[in-house]
Amino acid sequence: MRKYLLPLLPLLLLLTACGAKALAPVVFEAPSRRINYLSEIKPILDKRCVVCHSCYNSPCQLKFSSYEGVDRGATKKKIYDGTRLTTMDPTRLFIDAQSTEEWRQKDFFTVTESTAEKGHNNSTMLQLLSHKMKHPKSVGEYFSEENDLTCSATGIELGGYLAKHPNQGMPFGFPPLTKEEFNLIAGWLSQGAKGPTLVEQAALVTPSATDQLEINKWGNFLNRADAKHAMTARYLYEHLFLAQIRFSGNDYYELLRSTTPAGEPVELINTVRPYDDPKVEVFYYRFRKIHATIVHKTHMVFALNDAVLARFKELFITPDWLQKPHRMSYEQQAAANPFLTFEQIPPRSRYQFLLDNSTYVIRTFIRGPVCKGQIALNVINDHFWVMFLDPDHDLSVQYPGVLKFQKDNLRMPIEKGSDFKLVDVIRNSYQKDVVNYYQYRQDFYMTHNYKGMGYEAVWPGNRAADAPLLTIYRHFDSGTVRRGALGNLPRTMWVIDYPLFERIYYALVAGFDVFGNAGHQLMVRRYMDALRVEGESNLLEFMPGEKRRNLMQAWNKGIKLDSLDYYNSAMPAQISFSSDDPKREFIEHLIKHHFRPDCEIRFDPVNYMAANQLYPELPKEYKTTDHLMQGFRATARPGTAMVKNVNNHNANLAYVRIRVNEKDDRDDVVISIVVNRWHDNVAVMFSEDENLNPELDNIDFIEGFIGSYPNYFFDVKLKDLPEFLQMMNHFETDKNGMEELKKFGVNRADDNFWDYFDWFQKRFFEEQPIQAGLFDLNRYYFKAYE
Repeated sequence: MRKYLLPLLPLLLLLTACGAKALAPVVFEAPSRRINYLSEIKPILDKRCVVCHSCYNSPCQLKFSSYEGVDRGATKKKIYDGTRLTTMDPTRLFIDAQSTEEWRQKDFFTVTESTAEKGHNNSTMLQLLSHKMKHPKSVGEYFSEENDLTCSATGIELGGYLAKHPNQGMPFGFPPLTKEEFNLIAGWLSQGAKGPTLVEQAALVTPSATDQLEINKWGNFLNRADAKHAMTARYLYEHLFLAQIRFSGNDYYELLRSTTPAGEPVELINTVRPYDDPKVEVFYYRFRKIHATIVHKTHMVFALNDAVLARFKELFITPDWLQKPHRMSYEQQAAANPFLTFEQIPPRSRYQFLLDNSTYVIRTFIRGPVCKGQIALNVINDHFWVMFLDPDHDLSVQYPGVLKFQKDNLRMPIEKGSDFKLVDVIRNSYQKDVVNYYQYRQDFYMTHNYKGMGYEAVWPGNRAADAPLLTIYRHFDSGTVRRGALGNLPRTMWVIDYPLFERIYYALVAGFDVFGNAGHQLMVRRYMDALRVEGESNLLEFMPGEKRRNLMQAWNKGIKLDSLDYYNSAMPAQISFSSDDPKREFIEHLIKHHFRPDCEIRFDPVNYMAANQLYPELPKEYKTTDHLMQGFRATARPGTAMVKNVNNHNANLAYVRIRVNEKDDRDDVVISIVVNRWHDNVAVMFSEDENLNPELDNIDFIEGFIGSYPNYFFDVKLKDLPEFLQMMNHFETDKNGMEELKKFGVNRADDNFWDYFDWFQKRFFEEQPIQAGLFDLNRYYFKAYE
């Protein structure tokens, strides 16, 4: 332990000189029995600790979602540092170190070990929990993701911190554990904070017999030696490396590369990106069971079964390839360009794979494991819809030589890796490349569609399970992807073709490194801005030519279009629109007449407002479903008082429980309140607040759960719903307004906060047993009210 404290010696001397003292050890009654981690401690950690400590945004990188994370402990190293000039060493749990000793060498320190005598405990974990028990009330403001949050490595440092912040014990800014929960954890810590037994650990990581049969089947497919199967497996792995794979039961798996074959322990090939050189001649694709707690923000489910296997064979194995199948190298620049690496696979096969799995693929870059994505997500609007170009009308599919011809313009900044030098950021040759391709594409489509493109050019879906239209919500620094047309008509929509789909995925997911330097993250963000313009331009190609530039300008207020490198296509409009609102007319035709009926893509019955339909006034009485609908619609109007007057970035998503039956909560209804913040434009990376206009913010009311990071909970009896909606429409931040808010809102300082949270979490698992995971409370509204 001494060698890990030596770097902290100057800090310890400073704290001592300033009068800081270590906290007295916690005294407690030692338990008379052995406390079991899995059955007694882990459920408490899941309910009260994992909700803030489970991803890269975990304070101090302390992750409680598995025993390995608890044992690893915490660190002062900051992952989210926008000024980082060099790449930091990755600290991915289960990947970048395999033992406690290895994590200590990476500057992680224990939070569970105690140096106090028997019957006492001075571990960091117990000190923080005990301090909260003694100071249970949350007071002031709480920002758990702030970079200046102290990560105390010693008792003296922790003592100084808590002396300065007496109301910042754990759980941070929420009520304390119950006495029973505290005593269990204290007893467990006093017994050495032991994890699962060898037998229990074996059961955690061992697949069920049924899943093992599926693993064997898929392993055989992915590890076939011939080049066609090998390159197919490589393509699939590069797109599924983030997936939480489900076979048939309730367990989930991750797909890895290993130096060992099936039947032997997995020897992980540790690379930052899925296309990085494995540096071994022979490796194997393996499945590893996920035994950490499932958290929703990273829970992106991908099902593997016989039907999917047959589909993969249909897409990749049965067709003739464009070249004789051959293995490609992992040279950095080539591997970072999927159009070069996989050019032998027909583009139709690759694109159809993405279309088949559009919800999952889009979800990876909207809700991926970056966990704190404000810089990545502020390139998109808070609410928009996405559609896809039909493969039969995608010229990169019809003429694969286009991709080969344009391969240099299709390269991405990720080919430089994670360490972008300042000179490369300034030069930014990738901006020129992406604009060259964009302009080439516009001209190429004009040449081949001299009469324009009709509705048939939009992919209608091939199967009932397909998602030909997706809704994307941005909640400041997190996001949601949902199948179908949720919300009112958005300001902007995208049409994505194959090259755009693949580049968005590789730039933001496969090639993005959260540990990369500021230059890497800046370049990816700027590149994504160009891709956004391309996606919006693809939609504009269906609009009347004379309206395209004005529409693009309306989506980018305050920005000269030339600075966005917008290129107005000369392709004529094939569709004859009968109204002055072609965007609305276009999407209404697609939803009513074009998408496959069994895909069930319909307009949102609560939030969508048809042309010339005005927002209603609040009803005077609530006796029918129509009255309730009218109430919600009246509250959804832009500039509603609640969203106009509470416009902090921690106020974008709330869950409402409507108590329908006091005797049976199964009848209760959950509504997600999704706030869509108006941005004049999203082309400016910094000073985002200057582009906001609260007068134009609006709300979507969605039944069920949206998002992973709730900012607030509301609990409303059905009879009080009129009063609640009245409050939403007329809320003021004065004393009266705050009293109204207290009647329905659940503030983080509420003594019963955990009861409310547990109910919402339980309902989420009941409603979505496969897709659900633990919510994250790091972004719960920061102010604690008395």
